[in-house]
Amino acid sequence: MNGRTPPRPLLTALLTTIVLTVTAACGAPRPASSPGPAVAATVRLPTAETTPSPAASPAPASSTAAETNDDRAVEKLAVDWLVAYRAATWTAPADAWIDRTAPYVTPELAGRNDQLRGGGRGPGIAWRDFVDRRCTAGVLGAAAVIPPEAPRTPGTVRVQAAGTLRTSCADGTNPPDEALAVTLTAVRTSTGWRIASRDY
Repeated sequence: MNGRTPPRPLLTALLTTIVLTVTAACGAPRPASSPGPAVAATVRLPTAETTPSPAASPAPASSTAAETNDDRAVEKLAVDWLVAYRAATWTAPADAWIDRTAPYVTPELAGRNDQLRGGGRGPGIAWRDFVDRRCTAGVLGAAAVIPPEAPRTPGTVRVQAAGTLRTSCADGTNPPDEALAVTLTAVRTSTGWRIASRDY
């Protein structure tokens, strides 16, 4: 013999060593303190691309809530004004609407309304007919909305109110229901929102 290891046993030994090494490496438990790549991939730090700039930040919740509360207050004011303005009963004076709407309007508008009282004119024919037939009128389904396109400032807003006027008379000659629709300007005052004018 020449002292060389036969080729087959040498190849077998080499393959056995490789298999044992790979098996040991794959089967060995990973240290608990060694994080896997998946954990590292789930950690995302803010970057210039993911951090919102101050200009893109949404409005503070308190600001949005305040505007929503203002809108609700103005819409309720418009409904209350419409009901007070158009409701009527034959037992009250023709100009009773002036007193009924007073709590909902600015002092300036209340003053202009007061100037409409009396003046020697007296009630018109329509009101005398309303009284003769002992009628009562009320507003049904009143609602109001601030249109998104309506011009507004922090202290002034346009609001639209609508409803149905239903009149009932003692003699049974009830007129047909009347559709009501008005556009009002509301302003913020020291005592809350008030109607400053009827625009349409």
